[in-house]
Amino acid sequence: MSRFLVQIHTGPEDPDKVTLGALIAAEAARAGHAVTLFLAGDGVENLAPGRPATVIGRGTGVLADHLAALGAAGGTICVSRLSLQGRGLDPAILADLGTPAQLATPAMLVALADAADTCLGY
Repeated sequence: MSRFLVQIHTGPEDPDKVTLGALIAAEAARAGHAVTLFLAGDGVENLAPGRPATVIGRGTGVLADHLAALGAAGGTICVSRLSLQGRGLDPAILADLGTPAQLATPAMLVALADAADTCLGY
């Protein structure tokens, strides 16, 4: 199977784009691919306390559901430490996602992109 890197850098002001990216990541993981969902820039704002359940796309579902499906299918989530800091978000919010997530650096994003067979950005 292939390695997918899906990066979401869009904030909650565009829920269609956010949920589409998360849906694609979850679907790829369900299909047996190795998937990393990387949230950076404004994309980390989608993880603010209580927000994943309120980011709902038109026809693309609920962010919280896609994050749970991604985790259940063995996918991983990486969240930019610098983006969290820059937006005043506490890294402790990662524990409340219901899906394993880790803090990441720009170097990790570069390494993940280099190792991926497919990179998608939303």
